[in-house]
Amino acid sequence: RRTSLTRLLRRTASRLHTREEVCGGNVETWGSVLSRDSIIAWHARSFAGKHDQIERWCEDPDGPRVVRFTDPRQTDAWLRHLERFAHRDAPAA
Repeated sequence: RRTSLTRLLRRTASRLHTREEVCGGNVETWGSVLSRDSIIAWHARSFAGKHDQIERWCEDPDGPRVVRFTDPRQTDAWLRHLERFAHRDAPAA
């Protein structure tokens, strides 16, 4: 939660400052950020449910394999590992 909320707050603050379009020509405003329908409020409301769903997927022996990372460094290491295989198995040009 800390990682995703930190990233969300950083992106939101940046968009408030730069007036970068979010989607469909919309821009972040203090009113939108502080509203009940803001992305930050959505994060707070939805995080627990998404976390519980991921736990269920991880525990389901009949479901697809789940690769779960709890730290951004784990993701980076996994991607570097995959890149080694992608380059090794790539056809010669």
